[in-house]
Amino acid sequence: MRITENQLTGNFLAHAQKALARMAQAQERLSSGRQFLRPSDDPTGVARALGLRSDLRRTDAYKENASAATMFMSLTESSLQELGDHLSHAKELLVQGINAPSEGEGADSIALELRSMIDAAMVVANREVGNRSLFGGQATQG
Repeated sequence: MRITENQLTGNFLAHAQKALARMAQAQERLSSGRQFLRPSDDPTGVARALGLRSDLRRTDAYKENASAATMFMSLTESSLQELGDHLSHAKELLVQGINAPSEGEGADSIALELRSMIDAAMVVANREVGNRSLFGGQATQG
C-alpha cells in the first residue's frame, strides 16, 4: 500500500488541529481557574466536585451552629453566675435582716435592696439573645 503526500498532509493537519483544540482547552482552563469547563469534560469529576461542595456547605453550617451554641452556652453560664451572685447577696441581706431589729431605717433599706435584687434577678431570668429567650423566662411586673 502506498502512502501519498496528500494522506501525510491530511494526517498532519488533523493531528495539528486536535493538538490546537487541546491547547485551547488547556488555556481556557488556566484562564478561568477551573478544572471542568463543562460537565461533559469529566462527568465523574464534576459529580465528585459537586459532592465536595455540598460537604463544604454542610461543614460550614455545622461550624456556624457550633459557634452559635458555644456563644449561647457562654452567655447562659455568665447569666447563671450573675444570678448566683444576686442570690448570694440576697441571702446575706436576709441573714442581716433576721439578726437586726425589725423596726427602723435598717429594715426598710434591707427591704428596698431586696426588692432591687429581685428586679435584677428578673432581668437576668428574662434575658434574650437575638429573638430567643436565654432561659425561656416570663416577663413579670413585681
